Amino acid sequence: MRFGAPRTDNERLGDTSYKHAFVDNKPVPKPEHKTWVMRPRDRSKEIGPEFRFNSNLQVERIMDDLQAKTGFYFD
Repeated sequence: MRFGAPRTDNERLGDTSYKHAFVDNKPVPKPEHKTWVMRPRDRSKEIGPEFRFNSNLQVERIMDDLQAKTGFYFD
């Protein structure tokens, strides 16, 4: 563990390559819109009610109220 800045460029490049080693940078054989093939939605097999978001902060409540009244024209 090191808490300071890297001392050399090689050290900086080594840290960067270590941090980004998990990224998959190989191209996929198919385009992305064909790779994500999912089964059609069947509502009868879903568990529980639909998810609803409740805002916790006063700012979120105000923004939700404004968007409900004015629509999304002013975004």
